Amino acid sequence: MAKKRQSVPVVDEIKVAKKKSPAEFFAKDVESENSNISVPEGIITLRIPTGSIKLDYLLGGGIPAGRITQIYGDEGVGKTSLLYRIIAEAQKMGLSTVLVTEEKSFDREFATACGIDIDDTNTFWRFEGNFGEATLNKVIEAIRLTNCQLVGIDSIAAINPLDLMVKGFKEDVKDSDAKIGAQAKIVTEWITKTLAPVARNNVAVIVINQFRANIKPFGGDYIVTGGYALQYLTTLKLKMFKHDHDKERPNLVKTTITIDKGKDMKIKVFQKCEVEFIHGKGIQKEYELARLADELKIVNKAGPWYSYDSQKWQGMEQLVTFIKENQDFSDELENKIREELKVE
Repeated sequence: MAKKRQSVPVVDEIKVAKKKSPAEFFAKDVESENSNISVPEGIITLRIPTGSIKLDYLLGGGIPAGRITQIYGDEGVGKTSLLYRIIAEAQKMGLSTVLVTEEKSFDREFATACGIDIDDTNTFWRFEGNFGEATLNKVIEAIRLTNCQLVGIDSIAAINPLDLMVKGFKEDVKDSDAKIGAQAKIVTEWITKTLAPVARNNVAVIVINQFRANIKPFGGDYIVTGGYALQYLTTLKLKMFKHDHDKERPNLVKTTITIDKGKDMKIKVFQKCEVEFIHGKGIQKEYELARLADELKIVNKAGPWYSYDSQKWQGMEQLVTFIKENQDFSDELENKIREELKVE
């Protein structure tokens, strides 16, 4: 005969101390200077413009601080140009920036053409490491110990672990010698260590990434480097694809930027915009201003003629030239466009 199952004794509620509210429970730790926890407000207090009004419109004003942003896409679509322009805009705001040129291809003239003041060491500093672990550790230290508010890494795909750097090539490589996932491991460790200091110090981190062919039979035609943790823990992802080159302007690159992911109510996720880049100069802001002014009816158009107040221009090129040569008019036009689109 089966034994009768005994019932579990019920804890006497009278003997249990009264439970604290979450506010009472965490208050002591939050107020302590040596506490290992914090209660963030959950409000983005700083957004850095990208240099493109259309992209700023989709981003709710610009790249959010206190978050990690990933920019990825094909080669030659303008990823580095976009990063340099964001750094230039941050410098205009008086923010301190750090650029990590891990691809070892930094060009002073190109950076200057994109608007970066490379000689102002108070707002711009650049470095590159000899191997991945040293570079990423230095980035964490810079976020924790300096007053920088923007860190750009160009690119995460060029981050190579020390094991791969010191290990020579072999004609016959065995499976046991292969360092599978070595890069993804150090990037995963870095991003998990970076999240807290980035949020606490209100730093905007921008990581450039690249496509790789997907050799798996599932999951699409391409993947991005750095492992899955990088994809999950970045709160904003910008995917860039380029169109065919304009035959009339061969140095022009038309790029479509899609907001692939955005954990922010102001960001218009899955929407896209077209941004024009000039080879060697970066974002062509004057063309964007002219086209937006036309689309929003800020300038009047009659046939090939454009007019604004008493000014007249024949054709888009004349209007663009006038915007380039007159900074006051450019600023006035940009302010009206931002007001119309409600972009801060």
